[in-house]
Amino acid sequence: MTEFATAEDVRFETAERIIRSESFRKAPRLSQLLSYLVKHSLDNRTDLLTETEIAIRVFKRDTGFNPQADTIVRSHMVRLRQKLEQYQKDCKREDLGPLRLVLPRGDYLIQFEENDSAATVDGPHPLELGHPDAKPSDPKLLPDAEKQPAKPLGSYRFGVLMGVSVGLLSGILLTMSYLDWSHSRHAISHPLWSLIFSPNRNTLYIAPDSGLVLLHTLSHGPETSLSEYVQEDFRSQIQKIPPDKVPEILEISKRRYTSAVELGAIHRLDSIASQNQANLTVKFSRDVHIEDIKQSNVILGGGRGSTPWHELFEQELNFVHDASNPDPNICSFLNKKPGPGEPSSYTVHLNDPKRSILGLIAFLPNPTGPGKSLIIEGSSLTGGEAADDFLFDDTKLLPFISSIKRPDGSIPYFELLLQSTSINGNAGPFQILSYRLHT
Repeated sequence: MTEFATAEDVRFETAERIIRSESFRKAPRLSQLLSYLVKHSLDNRTDLLTETEIAIRVFKRDTGFNPQADTIVRSHMVRLRQKLEQYQKDCKREDLGPLRLVLPRGDYLIQFEENDSAATVDGPHPLELGHPDAKPSDPKLLPDAEKQPAKPLGSYRFGVLMGVSVGLLSGILLTMSYLDWSHSRHAISHPLWSLIFSPNRNTLYIAPDSGLVLLHTLSHGPETSLSEYVQEDFRSQIQKIPPDKVPEILEISKRRYTSAVELGAIHRLDSIASQNQANLTVKFSRDVHIEDIKQSNVILGGGRGSTPWHELFEQELNFVHDASNPDPNICSFLNKKPGPGEPSSYTVHLNDPKRSILGLIAFLPNPTGPGKSLIIEGSSLTGGEAADDFLFDDTKLLPFISSIKRPDGSIPYFELLLQSTSINGNAGPFQILSYRLHT
């Protein structure tokens, strides 16, 4: 961020301090993204603060960038907000400076708010940088600045009004602190989420690789094993492809696609993590290493065909996606140990007029480390959405959890198979087909 080095504006200094910090030095792509957002926010270039412009200018996507198919900007914005929250949580308050940087959800425009602990009785108020006659490179104020209402300069927004008294401001902050504490306290009591999200352990969300699904669809080849995926060995998948088409299809498969359904799940999980004062890290499936899984609680989205990391958990599961069926229009979950009256597999046909879909939720121990794991899988994209709908709706989830609780109030590891219908691409009402408890 060398272009800020000579800037006198305290907002530049605030951003530069963050980007020079150790945690951001270890994340160069997030630092580059933050630098871009700050520069164009302070220049009031809202035309450059769009998903498409960020994708092209920061992530070097071409002009044909499709934000519906390629979610690189949104996924990095989630990570950037997490990184900023963690930085401000870890940094000593007096070291934050007079302002703190805020990136509201759903917005690319940087805001700066007063760091209340850094305010002093004497001297100009840091938020007076927003005086209408002040310049980004010249924060000096007019003599009568205190008599005029603070207004935003360009994209500079304010977290507090200048006319609010110290007593009222303190009351508001105390009230907000109480509400945050009360909300966190309520969230931590949740019987499932408090086990997935812990202040003492990172939670890793592995985002599905829809580019891999495209490879399977275009090649008509077998699903990729975890070993093949990690080594990027797709020889078995391309055997049926004409040689002249192989480079094009492999290039398509490398694109970092994930779905809007997954983005919705990430947003919900990020909110739950914040309520539990925990850290959620989102990684694209191809960027994950086994060490990431060993050191974290893990949430797996997608399915076996889009997230080969599911293979690590299949030995422990009773309901397992059947990857052996060559028909892409049929999806089955094997039932390893059928109970009385249960079939040996649950199957749906994608061309079925009833549009039946399956969703799997499994809460298991981490097979590679001491953490916990949560699997959210569907027979299709809509099947995954049905699993999400159940998981994030306490009116549905809590009665099930209450029914499986142990006498001491703890919950066992479990897996739950749901059936629903796809209505215009959305999951409809569902029923619980079967579940298993693990000792």
